[in-house]
Amino acid sequence: MSDIQFSNRKALGFADGGVLSSRSVMLPELTALLAVAPQDADVDTFRHLAVDQDALHKASAANRVKTFAFLRGLYGLRPALAIFREFRRLSVLYPVDIPVLAGLLALAREPVLRGCLDMVLGTAIGKTLGREDFEAWIREYAPARFSQAMYTRPPPAPWTTSARPRPRKARKPATLCSCSNRKPAATSPPC
Repeated sequence: MSDIQFSNRKALGFADGGVLSSRSVMLPELTALLAVAPQDADVDTFRHLAVDQDALHKASAANRVKTFAFLRGLYGLRPALAIFREFRRLSVLYPVDIPVLAGLLALAREPVLRGCLDMVLGTAIGKTLGREDFEAWIREYAPARFSQAMYTRPPPAPWTTSARPRPRKARKPATLCSCSNRKPAATSPPC
């Protein structure tokens, strides 16, 4: 990839360093932070809410700092990043779709998650995709990158908390919600 392409990808908000090897997508924490932040919040506002105001209800200051750092690394949390800015706009319009929107944002920013997309999409509808499939994929995708302890964890959390397929269940077509063709939240009833 050329320096210009890399620079453009970074400016849009894509990331080339991963954070998912030790965490999930932390959807409850992201949702809680978005719920208390103004729509135009910048990274300093998000940090203030998460760390100083304990909007994430963490037991210690160190855990608040660590959680915020992870959320910032995975989601960007900066309106200057085009993909975060669009995520934030859509999350306000369609709050019931935050899990899918967060999954898409994580997919765009997290290289390991992006890397296993072909495996997931290549799984036939109705076929089970389980832990063993993810383990085999990660061993081939990133040999020696992760410790053996990595393989004692569940499949990558973005696939189990944001969309489809769920572990030990058959792959199903992804849907946003039963009323995904609705008007924005301000003008329509909730799902």
